[in-house]
Amino acid sequence: MKKILYLLSIMFFLSCSNNQKKAEHEICKSIKSQMPEGWTYTPIKFSKLADVLSNINEDEKYKELKEKYDKIEYQYLYDSISSAENYKVDSITYGKDFADKIKIKPSSYERDLLARKINDLEVKYTPYKIGTGIIHTYICKTNFGDSLYFSKYVFDDDFKIKKIYNNSISIDSDSVNNIIDEVRKSEDFDINKDHDYLWYYVNN
Repeated sequence: MKKILYLLSIMFFLSCSNNQKKAEHEICKSIKSQMPEGWTYTPIKFSKLADVLSNINEDEKYKELKEKYDKIEYQYLYDSISSAENYKVDSITYGKDFADKIKIKPSSYERDLLARKINDLEVKYTPYKIGTGIIHTYICKTNFGDSLYFSKYVFDDDFKIKKIYNNSISIDSDSVNNIIDEVRKSEDFDINKDHDYLWYYVNN
């Protein structure tokens, strides 16, 4: 029994190792195939292959409500500022009593209703697996300067790239070696953590 478990664990380890290499190969191939001539790709670090969970920010219903809310919120803020400015002018021109009588407060009913619907979706949302993924950090030398890239790749069951999330920052060419050392020493990002500041969905 112990031998069987041992063999199974070895097979599982080899399978994970092969999948890791397969995913890394697909990522390198994808990056190189899209790079213009004269650019240089320097891979720095790959995270371990892991299950990727869905994010409510990509749910169609959530995006629809959020878009409506953002528009109404912008209009509400604009109307609130405009109302406050009009109140000041009316107070100076006609007196406070008159300004109080004609002051119009923007309605927040629709905004609050959408906020409640969005909150309900967030509370009830249950993430589900959408594939397996890796976070890859690399440097790209271009004709316009060097950039440090943080990319999240999501694979389907056949290890074909189905989604790419990207972000990059410009770096000084003289600091490349130091950056490589620091990145390799740093802890991996959590692939399922909501890094709104980090990931931008760039491909499907």
